[in-house]
Amino acid sequence: MLKHYSVKLFYSLLWLSGIYLPTYKTVLAQTVPAPLRSDVKISPFINVPPNCSRLGFDPTNRHIMYINQTGNVYDVRNSQGTYISTLKATSANHGITLLQGMAFKGTSLFLIGNIKTPNAGYVGKVMKGVKQANGDRIWSTVMTTATYGLTNTAFDHGFSGITVSPDSNYLFINSGSRTDHGEVQSSGGLRPGLREEPLTSAIFRIPINSNNLVLPNDSAQLASLGYLYADGTRNSFDLAFGTDGNLYATENSGDRDDPEELNWIRQGRFYGFPWRMGGNNTPMQYPGYDPAADKLVDHNSTAYINGFFYNDPSYPKRPNRPFIEPIVNLGPDADKYRDPITGTVKDAGAEGINISTFTSHRSPLGLVFDRDSLLADEFKGHGFVTAWTSTGTSTMLGPFGGDPGQDLLHIQFIYDSKTDNYKIQTHRLIRGFNNPIDAEMVGNLIYVLEYGGSSPKIWKVEMPLAPNCGPQAYITKEQYNNIAGKLITDLTSNSNYPDHPSVTTRLSAFEVPINAGENFGARVRGYITPPTTGNYTFWIAGDDQAELWLSTDSTTARKRKIASATAYTLSRQYTKYPAQKSALIALTAGKKYYIEALQKESSAGDNLSVQWQLPSGTIELPIPCTRLSAYNPAATVLAVERNTPPPADSVITDPLQVFPNPATTVINIKLASRIKDGGEITLTNMMGFRVYRSTVNIFAGDNQIPINSNFLSHGVYILRLKNSIKTYEKKVIIE
Repeated sequence: MLKHYSVKLFYSLLWLSGIYLPTYKTVLAQTVPAPLRSDVKISPFINVPPNCSRLGFDPTNRHIMYINQTGNVYDVRNSQGTYISTLKATSANHGITLLQGMAFKGTSLFLIGNIKTPNAGYVGKVMKGVKQANGDRIWSTVMTTATYGLTNTAFDHGFSGITVSPDSNYLFINSGSRTDHGEVQSSGGLRPGLREEPLTSAIFRIPINSNNLVLPNDSAQLASLGYLYADGTRNSFDLAFGTDGNLYATENSGDRDDPEELNWIRQGRFYGFPWRMGGNNTPMQYPGYDPAADKLVDHNSTAYINGFFYNDPSYPKRPNRPFIEPIVNLGPDADKYRDPITGTVKDAGAEGINISTFTSHRSPLGLVFDRDSLLADEFKGHGFVTAWTSTGTSTMLGPFGGDPGQDLLHIQFIYDSKTDNYKIQTHRLIRGFNNPIDAEMVGNLIYVLEYGGSSPKIWKVEMPLAPNCGPQAYITKEQYNNIAGKLITDLTSNSNYPDHPSVTTRLSAFEVPINAGENFGARVRGYITPPTTGNYTFWIAGDDQAELWLSTDSTTARKRKIASATAYTLSRQYTKYPAQKSALIALTAGKKYYIEALQKESSAGDNLSVQWQLPSGTIELPIPCTRLSAYNPAATVLAVERNTPPPADSVITDPLQVFPNPATTVINIKLASRIKDGGEITLTNMMGFRVYRSTVNIFAGDNQIPINSNFLSHGVYILRLKNSIKTYEKKVIIE
């Protein structure tokens, strides 16, 4: 059950097997989506029937498939250069009459949805269709729920989101709320006093090999059986695992102007519904609530028109447990909010306000990740999300404050150790979809499914791939650990700078992994080669301080400071301070110029990146490996620490071997040491997130240490082994 609307003129409500979505009384013009940057391409993939709700990727034949709410399952295949849809199954095959979600694992297709039962009852259901040699599927029941209360209102969200865990052992499934904000929904008196139930507003985890499993409508049983994974989620319509292995979920808030949410879903956590939505407290929980005076209640909303906002002395008491806040959106897009005092719509980023997470009524739905880290550095490993609704009007709830909605956003995750949660930066990539309801990412392609418009489509979005660079197309990062302070001078005055870095690594773009540590300084250096002759502009972003130096030739002697971040900036935030931008600099095509960036980090989050603008006006963010080369290849070998020579009784020269590489299910580490020691092994993905940590005992002689890598997504990782003397690094590829 998706976001709902109150519409007076151009829309009517479609009550179809319990789902509530807008359908058009008149044929509206079909808008054409448009990318907002030249390196993102979009083209129509195939026209689809009305009221489609999900799409997915069948790994057995690499076909796109999609479903609609009535239970139809379609396969898209290429027929002599033209893509056509074939109906592969209906509700008569799988038995789900309100179909809302799908997921694949190997030959198995999992479907999720609901079935109505007598006396205002609702049953959630998961079915599995195993593909046979002839392409047909044999269907079996994975899970059904006990009967719970149907409201026959716009708020029967039902069972919708479903995804497979990275280890392929579990299904994660979403059950949305049956209320807008925790009000009584009695189903016309059939269920007096009923609000939420144990089977609603929660995320469940069940074994993927379950057969005829029954989820009870009992909180204690759901918890003791291990099925309740997270609670207090209003309607996590889409669930997706990120590059870091974390589970994320888009969340639709209610009819009040509370922000829409993006959440990091963790086991045993409570996410606040119905007492808290979008970082706001639900005011109906407080005595004397007057909805007419609430600046965040739209009088055109379904909940207001039907009297679901009211003074409610019997509203349930807030539970005595921690509430997990949504991910904070740092902007610059999709971050509008309504001031609860004045009712004025404001821009959170411009106001310096944390919004949790998106503009109200955007209805974030299709959530996907570059899990294989195939994209260009600007997008590598990042997420993307669609927004279903268009800009609000006097007769329709929708995003406000100039937020157009119906778009595709690029989202970059930044971990915040202070809150043990993430923040995101959002940038609009494509505008003008017609109610985009779902997305699926295959390689560098994002398929977007439309629900609305006169001719709904699946669109194919082509994202830029990472460039194929040669062995010397990199720059070097030298990190100097255990240096206090946040000033560049704290780094440059340290006795270890510049000759004795703690760790030296290669960078394939002019950007370091975020959250590299605390109390360190860094120098990133190499050569940059302009592709054309003309005037260039550089920008630098960093935390806590950063400086950018450029030489007039390939020597270090002629370098001069051209830009700086005098205090912290967010990752890739290039316009916070005027000094971050250089003047126009004339460069000659094909000529190598020495370039260097300095960074000083004290505590909390950290980042460093550089972008430039070519004479043509094209911005490359960050500067890619195609423009870079190593400053001193003989002395900057990946994963070798350039430090003072270790004691003779320490680890021997080049002791670390990793095999197989690329790896699949296990990483074997072979370590040669002259002494008995202790150590720590970590794995970090290319976004800088640590995904594995283990302490080890190191014995004199040869050590062999296996790591189970089944839980890792495909991609590139940095393996670090730290003993009492040094830190060693190896690049590991997981296939």
